[in-house]
Amino acid sequence: MTKSVEEFDAVIIGAGFAGLYTLYRLRELGLRCRVFEAGEGVGGAWYWNRYPGARCDSESYFYCYSFSDEILQEWTWSEKFPAQPEIERYLNFVADRLDLRKDIKVASRVTSAIYDDAALRWTVSTQAGDKVTTRYLVTAIGGLTATAPNLPDIDGLETFEGRWYHTGHWPRQGVDFTGKRVGVIGTGSTGIQAIPVIAQQASELTVFQRTPAYIMPARNAPLAPHEVAEIKGRYPEIWRKAKAHRGGQPYDPPTLAFADVDECEARRLQEEYWQRGGLRVVQLFNDVYSNPQSRAFTEAFFREKVRQIVKDPATAEILEPKGYPIGAKRIALDSQYYETFNLPHVHVVDARSKPIRRVTPAGIRAGDRDYPLDIIVFATGYDAVTGPFRAIDIRGRDGIALADRLAEGPRAYLGMSFAGFPNLFAVSGPCNPALSTAITQAIGTGWVTDLNQLTHLKPLAEERAFRDEFLAAKKSAKKSFADWLKAKTGQVVDPNTIFDCQQLIQEQLIDYIRTTVVHAGGITHLRKIANLAELYQVRTGCHGATDLSPVSMGAALHFDLSVHNFGIQEYMPHTEETDRVFPHAFAFHDGFLDPGEKPGIGVDLDEKLAAQYPYEPAYLPVNRKLDGTVHSW
Repeated sequence: MTKSVEEFDAVIIGAGFAGLYTLYRLRELGLRCRVFEAGEGVGGAWYWNRYPGARCDSESYFYCYSFSDEILQEWTWSEKFPAQPEIERYLNFVADRLDLRKDIKVASRVTSAIYDDAALRWTVSTQAGDKVTTRYLVTAIGGLTATAPNLPDIDGLETFEGRWYHTGHWPRQGVDFTGKRVGVIGTGSTGIQAIPVIAQQASELTVFQRTPAYIMPARNAPLAPHEVAEIKGRYPEIWRKAKAHRGGQPYDPPTLAFADVDECEARRLQEEYWQRGGLRVVQLFNDVYSNPQSRAFTEAFFREKVRQIVKDPATAEILEPKGYPIGAKRIALDSQYYETFNLPHVHVVDARSKPIRRVTPAGIRAGDRDYPLDIIVFATGYDAVTGPFRAIDIRGRDGIALADRLAEGPRAYLGMSFAGFPNLFAVSGPCNPALSTAITQAIGTGWVTDLNQLTHLKPLAEERAFRDEFLAAKKSAKKSFADWLKAKTGQVVDPNTIFDCQQLIQEQLIDYIRTTVVHAGGITHLRKIANLAELYQVRTGCHGATDLSPVSMGAALHFDLSVHNFGIQEYMPHTEETDRVFPHAFAFHDGFLDPGEKPGIGVDLDEKLAAQYPYEPAYLPVNRKLDGTVHSW
């Protein structure tokens, strides 16, 4: 007897922050959903990343969902920067509180998703033997989840007689380092968190560092009851500030320019920020990434701190961040990282001047020296952004493989959709800035907010013309978005350092990382662009002329652009028409564009125009025909 294939309105891949919230919202809208999760429990990245010291670098009070006041009041965080176990407990609490588990199947890694062009449905298969069909496929797979150990190309690992681990695939039962000689390869955010904890157990710890990171002190501490009460009492203000901050953080943006103070005052203020710790250490000056003098001052301050903390000058010299501009690599938070290198059993090897030659049966050979080891820890990061997509056999119209499409370079329309893959939506796809912001604010407050339009449009989705126009990204728009993004991302820092950044990127462990694109412009930048582009297309009906899916796909699906962080680039050609419709628009300038540049990208709304046309996606008066035509009101 042939087993019938179960049908769903939406299938969601992944049960982390994005997957749980997407399930909740779609289910509230009446859609029949199924979540497939590869892990044996919910948590997403916080299920897999359980390495020693794993901790969030956003403060706990805003590293959480904001859509439910009940959950905000019922859950209490224990410390300023939550550790992995507490975040995993939080996500399990949410899954239980919202009764989500009945629609989640764990231990079910999705192996393939094949689009049927005749049926207008996706067939999704899992390693556990599931086979279902769905109209909408949402990939909530995260950009920093290790689908497989991301190992550097070093000869001899198979000959190693000890044990080795990758931080992205850490054993649930943990690893005992007591009395062991341990080598850690990698000093990015993961290694910086793991090294101090491993050093507490290991008899000898050798760190192999190629590129030193800029590191800020976390100043983590338990949250006192009065602090918790104060936070819970002002959540409306917290979310208001987070929405206005380009990084999704509930902080007042920096207003001070480096030229506003003399060097003595600048040092006093920077020391004050350093002592406070946290993400704001590098948010003193508003021109730290665009003003060479401001950047040089900040970089010198960080290097001076290394020399103050690390007692051995030779070790401090290796650990000092240099050779690239601050911000070109992720700035990490630490807890006693530099202090760890003052311990007599902890050593650092400069893998740039003494490169790792190979792994030997007894350890690692770097330069002309052998380092005997019992355990090797690879803190070498992730197959970031595109890796999770390539790990699944996703095939769209005419059987085209998404992996092949991504091999041409990361291309995604608004960071959420791929040409030739109808009704496939990515939460954190290529060209999406979620990873450069507070990701819970990018996802948790409403990637599918106002998605009630989806249920209204569902019958129309059976019409091919409508589906093609509204629910599939257009290749030309998608390509121009990625190309613009690649060109502009380098301009976040001073133009004189662009070549330094390119050299740094070319030296990464994985060659293709050179083409992995994450938008660095922040939440507010893309919200403004998307809002204006949407209003422009609705007002004029000019979507055909601009070769776009109409209304930035937001009017069709009504995603909350302010929190998902995707936006429009090069989708509004600067023409007489745009000048006529939006005479108050001006070029947005925050380091992405030169003053006076008018390419039609990065436009902003002034207060007058914003008040005249408030962005309320659920109520935009849009009428459509089945051929995809959008008519102005």
